[in-house]
Amino acid sequence: MKRILKSLCLLLVILSGFTFSSCSEDDAGKLLIVGTWRMDKIDYYLTEYGDTHEVKTLDLSNYSFVTKFFADGTFKYCALEINPDGMITEDNAFLEGTWNYSDGVITITSYGEEKYDIVKLDEINLVMQIVTEEKEIETVHKYIHYMTRLSELFKES
Repeated sequence: MKRILKSLCLLLVILSGFTFSSCSEDDAGKLLIVGTWRMDKIDYYLTEYGDTHEVKTLDLSNYSFVTKFFADGTFKYCALEINPDGMITEDNAFLEGTWNYSDGVITITSYGEEKYDIVKLDEINLVMQIVTEEKEIETVHKYIHYMTRLSELFKES
């Protein structure tokens, strides 16, 4: 009886390897990105002619700016209207477009294409940065966006 039980357990272990499929790191990243993210702050770094200026921080924590990433590859950047009861009554989208995630980079397309490197991505936080260069005037701009998830994980709003 023990021999049959051991054989059955071994068979179940072998078969379980065929029934569970894994997803790629890109697929997992896409699932984590989908949702509504509140903009907390943006750090801005400026380097001109090799000199780095003091970091400027735009604190957005008292405002209701959000980015909504949808599973269909579209996004909306919105200002939420909140009634006195704390309920969201409307989201006024002022930027819409498409997004894609691959190899740690979110590509956002609206009025052009921008590529953001993912610095941190988990169930609660999304930190992404974009660096642009103006070679003719030797200027580098770096923006780091800090966001906190508002919607439930894996649930599209």
